[in-house]
Amino acid sequence: MEQLNADLEYATSGAQAGLAQAIADAEAALTGANDDRQAWLQARTDERLGAFFDVIAAEQDKVNAWFGDQTEWAEKLYDSYYKESLLATLAHKRDSTLAALDASANQAAQTADVANAQLADQLNAIEANNADFNARTLANLTAVNDQLQSDSAATAAQINGQFSADAAAENDGKNAFLDQLTEDWGYWLRYAWGYSGYDTAFYNDYDDTKDYSLGSGNGSDTKKYAGADGAYLGLGYQGASGNGGTYGAPHQSGFGYGGVGGHDYLYAGDSQGLAYGSHTGPDKRYFSDSILDPAEDLSVLLDGYASSYGTRYW
Repeated sequence: MEQLNADLEYATSGAQAGLAQAIADAEAALTGANDDRQAWLQARTDERLGAFFDVIAAEQDKVNAWFGDQTEWAEKLYDSYYKESLLATLAHKRDSTLAALDASANQAAQTADVANAQLADQLNAIEANNADFNARTLANLTAVNDQLQSDSAATAAQINGQFSADAAAENDGKNAFLDQLTEDWGYWLRYAWGYSGYDTAFYNDYDDTKDYSLGSGNGSDTKKYAGADGAYLGLGYQGASGNGGTYGAPHQSGFGYGGVGGHDYLYAGDSQGLAYGSHTGPDKRYFSDSILDPAEDLSVLLDGYASSYGTRYW
């Protein structure tokens, strides 16, 4: 899960870094293109203004020449009010004409400056809007990636927690099963053969009155073992040793069951066992061999000892 989260973080951070670099390259390209546009317009207006200023200068030269000729002619007139008025009028007309030409040149220069400024403002606004859009796009991607990492980490933690819990439960179940299997095996060895070779603490729960021949699932229910009705109250006690028992206590074995402290004679309650009917002696339904037959001739052993385990023949 940690590797998954690390891989996701690496991928998302790489995507964010890639987008940030792409944005930076695009904004730099846009700024460069806008600078080129502004430079082109500035050069274009300078070129046009230069040509226009040349035209204005040529016109001013013509005006000065024309008014110079007129003034020179008027100067030849005899002194009089008319002469003075004519010279004043010519000077005024010349000056106003030149001023108008200068005003036209200044207006042209102002118009060019306004056009360049407007273009710069518009291009700067485009760059600002583009930068704002790019910033919001990168912020959105970052937020999405952060949420994705958070959700992924939470889901991974949940999956890992559930997996760990399931694995722990399965491990506990297996250990419990193996512990029970070990106990069943050890208790069976002690019950059937008197073997007590494990640690003393292993036998803390061992019950000398319990039948361990069929495992822990048998409990103390004699019906599960011999098919009886639980009335084996007349049977002798058969414990792991001959010293710890109390005769007359319930026991799950039938007549002739081996082991330390066992009894090889009948009790009153044995008539209720599976291997016995209401009459004295074994029930023929459960015994097909004779107790006197050699072991190699016993048909019950043809399938091995396990097939007859739990059934007593003598």
